[in-house]
Amino acid sequence: MGQFYAGVDKEVTEEVDYRPGQLFRRRIIRPVYASAGHACTPRVAVLPARVIPGAQVGTGLIAHVLLSKYVDAIPLYRQEAMLARLGPAFTRQAMGQWVEHAAGLLRPVCQELQGIVGQAGYVQGDETPHRVLDPARPGAAREAWLWTFLAPGPGVVVFDFQLTRSHEPALAFLRNYRGVFQTDGFTGYDKALRLLPGDVRAGIVHAHCMAHCRRGFVAALEAGDERAAPFLAYLGALYQIEAELREAPPEERAKARASRSLNWLLPMEVAMKNAAADLTILPQSILGKAVRYALERWPQLTQYAQPGYGHVHIDSNAVENCIRPSAVAKKNFLFIGHPDAGWRSAVIYSVLGTCKLQKVNEWSYLCWALPRLASATNRTAAQFTPLRFAALPR
Repeated sequence: MGQFYAGVDKEVTEEVDYRPGQLFRRRIIRPVYASAGHACTPRVAVLPARVIPGAQVGTGLIAHVLLSKYVDAIPLYRQEAMLARLGPAFTRQAMGQWVEHAAGLLRPVCQELQGIVGQAGYVQGDETPHRVLDPARPGAAREAWLWTFLAPGPGVVVFDFQLTRSHEPALAFLRNYRGVFQTDGFTGYDKALRLLPGDVRAGIVHAHCMAHCRRGFVAALEAGDERAAPFLAYLGALYQIEAELREAPPEERAKARASRSLNWLLPMEVAMKNAAADLTILPQSILGKAVRYALERWPQLTQYAQPGYGHVHIDSNAVENCIRPSAVAKKNFLFIGHPDAGWRSAVIYSVLGTCKLQKVNEWSYLCWALPRLASATNRTAAQFTPLRFAALPR
């Protein structure tokens, strides 16, 4: 049998394991001072700023509940059961109060973000439905809407809760806006633009989303109409150019679009006009509708490729990505509990959505911002935005 030597080498095996999260109780002990000669009344050290005064809940737990609800789409009744496994029990009613209080603290931050979006010069708009319980309609839910406005440049998104999908929320935003406004083909945006005063309307360039144009041709091909394939080939070439230019500065992107993208856009327009005149393509067919949709919006769809618009995206998929957390959540929540509660979702989705765009950890941001907002004034509260947190030295 061979001889063994100690310490020749070692084998290291690593594995990733999991330990359930833990709740802990923090005790804040403040000494009380008294004057030996009773020259003054006893004095106690100042209590550190707390997010919810008088409540037995710390900042980290409030942040956890907010993220679980608005990022991970876990309803409060499920969080109630999950936290009960860890020890102390908290009711969903109590957690609902935490959410409302935190949303109230974050409201000035959201207002600051609204100002940034309004001055951005390039904004994408979209809207998504949500069900809401309305006491005026007992036993039934009604439809409400989260209107979304994204400024890709500074990386800021804001949500606006409204009970209508009419043109009015878009009109309210556009009254004080100047720049490029990119949307899908929803007619409410067109109506809002028409209702603006002429001088205001002249300062807004309405661009459309090429992804929505593409969906019509995809639907036609999936329905078996092979005549949609050439149009998808044109669009595929355009998106390939955009993929290559994703990290390019706007000036370089605009130059490349002028030399390359227009070489695909011009023949695509000709092909669509020929298709519109083709008697074998029925106007009410899927392909016919796709062609008509594109031709009616062609100047707006191709705005991104015009000189000076290198900062504009080919589509508005970015704002749809911002909507995704709320779209997932509504499948779990089913409805918002009251029309007066909708503003909370708008505020929190705005702040956490901007955190994601700024690539900052949402939990770290909330733990930084909430205590400061609790002791801030109306003038200083706007300083605690995700953008300010992202700029802090690490």
